[in-house]
Amino acid sequence: LFVKSSMEKKLQLINGDWNIENVRSCTVLECLNEHGNAGERTGTGFAPHVVNIARCGFMAVNKVCIVNSHILHERVPQNVYSHEIQVDAENFGRISLPIIHDFLERMELKNTYKISIYNALDYNGRIAPFSILAAIWKSLSIFEKRETTYFGDDSIWEDKVFYKYLLDSKVDIEGKMPLASSIINGSMTHVYLPPLDENDNQIRSVKSTAFYENFDVMFVRTNLHKSDFEPAELLEGSRRNGQVERFRKCMAEENSDFYDDTAGVPFLIMSTSETRFGVENSNPSDEFEQDCHAGVQVARDQYKEELRGFEVQQGGIMIVLKKNEFFNNEDLLKVISNSIAEQSKGGKITQISFNLLQPSRGAYGREHDPKTAKFISPICRQKAKKIPSSRGEPNRTGKYAKMMKTKAPVFRRQLTNRVATLRRDLGNDESEGDLSNDDTISEVSHGDFLDRTLDDF
Repeated sequence: LFVKSSMEKKLQLINGDWNIENVRSCTVLECLNEHGNAGERTGTGFAPHVVNIARCGFMAVNKVCIVNSHILHERVPQNVYSHEIQVDAENFGRISLPIIHDFLERMELKNTYKISIYNALDYNGRIAPFSILAAIWKSLSIFEKRETTYFGDDSIWEDKVFYKYLLDSKVDIEGKMPLASSIINGSMTHVYLPPLDENDNQIRSVKSTAFYENFDVMFVRTNLHKSDFEPAELLEGSRRNGQVERFRKCMAEENSDFYDDTAGVPFLIMSTSETRFGVENSNPSDEFEQDCHAGVQVARDQYKEELRGFEVQQGGIMIVLKKNEFFNNEDLLKVISNSIAEQSKGGKITQISFNLLQPSRGAYGREHDPKTAKFISPICRQKAKKIPSSRGEPNRTGKYAKMMKTKAPVFRRQLTNRVATLRRDLGNDESEGDLSNDDTISEVSHGDFLDRTLDDF
């Protein structure tokens, strides 16, 4: 079995002391078993969840929505309700089924599917519709793209078309453009930023690799954090643009050889939290967030070297630690837990989870063949060509095409840059992505077993 350090630590208050549990991530095979798909030929789609930084940055992280699709009938469905949809999230049907049905209708599927959705909630405990749709999209593409020999520029299987679909969708969500860009492209090297105004269509991002390398970034939730809040994370207008500019400069500072603690991202997010939930904030509806801010501030005052910064958000707390403190300093996690619990006036905090955030690759799909207990790489199938083609179309019939479908190599995922190719604007370090995260043609095949934890993808 593949063994790795736990990305989540759960602290529970027992007899006045915080007991630490290293939470084991379930494996992909266990995910397939849970939904009864392990014995079936299954297309699996993976799409990262996204966290917000400083009310302007969007980062795809290592919590992944997974969708398993199995062909029930090899025929066009009578309607979208012909598909079976299974999910393990509370209130999912009321919130997300209409969105999914609209998407299934748009895809004009050639088969009828059983679709199982796993890990539908983000770190805030809220349903993440864009991640769900992206995982469905990649999952179904395993079967649908191979049957589409040629497709035009309006095909939903084109990355740019899917991206535009998300932006134009009826989903009521903040920051559609940077959110969709993060999910499709991933955040291995860049964090995505909101547009300057409603007429700005450029995909904006800032390089962020040094930030990940310098710190351990955690997302923290207590048993008193709620998920039914009305999101109000992003700033607007000139305040947003000013924050984006500060965020861009702080990310650039992380790459500097002359690092200044008061100029980096940890200082910015702490300033953002202070403005919103600090002692001068008297909004009674934010009382619990104010308590959390005060609690983490107490811990920060005691451990400034280890606890570099924090940002209280509506669904949890982002905390930035000195590198490797998450694994090596469990006493610090207890101090943080105790400080938050002591400051809480609205209820007793008995459980706190600490999740280590790591940047994730963009959405992708794999095929599972139960005869091999491995993933089959879809790269063996030639990518459909757009119409028209000036060079003529390749021959995809006969023995060669049959071999391409039946003798697919298995592979182990390589550490490759899954972020879209970016055009560097040297003036402001912002980049425009090309949304070319098509894993059906991008990687060399090796071998990818199903005993990998979800965080590894």
